Amino acid sequence: MGKINEEQIKEMVRLRGQGKSISEIAQIVGCHRQTVRAYLRERQSSLLVDEVKKEVLKEALLGHFKELADFAGKELGHRFKDSNPEGKHVLVGLLGLPGVGSPLYMANEWGRTYEPALRVNPLQEALKAHTEYSPLWRYWDEWEYIVKQYELVSGDFRAWVNRKTEMPEISLMVNQDDLSKIQKWLFGNVLRLASGEAYSGLSVVKVKTRQELQDLNGTVVAQAEEGGEVLYQRLVGILKEAQELDLLNELQETMQEVKGKQDKLLEISIKIVSELEILGMKRAFPESCRLCPI
Repeated sequence: MGKINEEQIKEMVRLRGQGKSISEIAQIVGCHRQTVRAYLRERQSSLLVDEVKKEVLKEALLGHFKELADFAGKELGHRFKDSNPEGKHVLVGLLGLPGVGSPLYMANEWGRTYEPALRVNPLQEALKAHTEYSPLWRYWDEWEYIVKQYELVSGDFRAWVNRKTEMPEISLMVNQDDLSKIQKWLFGNVLRLASGEAYSGLSVVKVKTRQELQDLNGTVVAQAEEGGEVLYQRLVGILKEAQELDLLNELQETMQEVKGKQDKLLEISIKIVSELEILGMKRAFPESCRLCPI
């Protein structure tokens, strides 16, 4: 007999599945018993590998579905709920707008709304692919339509602040951790200025010993010999420069526009939270996903 082809191998597997013996299969297919035994052993090994791969894929997909459900019900849901825990108007958090609190608090709330972690965007895309027809995304688009311009303008100001503080006359005077804190303090004060409030101060000191550094938790430490006063005046100079920019006027306008639509945004946010809670209870989603091999 000539070379065994794929159809003959499939026939061997089919007959073996019917309970036929090696000898019977060899007689039906027309080849030696050892040939049948060798091909069946090879194919069964391959089938076993395929089954293992299927189980691994199944577990990975179940994990993917659960991650998306947790992401919807917890991470995204809390992003909105924590901003509005008592159903009142939201001045900080949901909208990233100035309200009661320090500049650092305001900058952190803005970041929570408009600077999500890198992992959020792909998870959000996957969630949308699985739930494309959920009402969530209609509400989401409404919310983004209202806040988008404010997000863009405030984001431009955030980038401007970062560029100013990364210049040598600022960045070389503090350590990296304090530089991040300074950037947040400046940006939080920009939000205050745009809302008509005065900027608040920052504790800047010059210290020498390690113990002094440990005792100054939460304080910006000047590294340069000029001490804290020089650094503080340079930071104030950045805020004064910000007040002269047309960008601040644009930020004020977009901020007021968003504030004027808080009732609508509050209504939308409640609907978003409700839909996210529904998705969070699902272990999988009914729609197909172009990102998944299913």
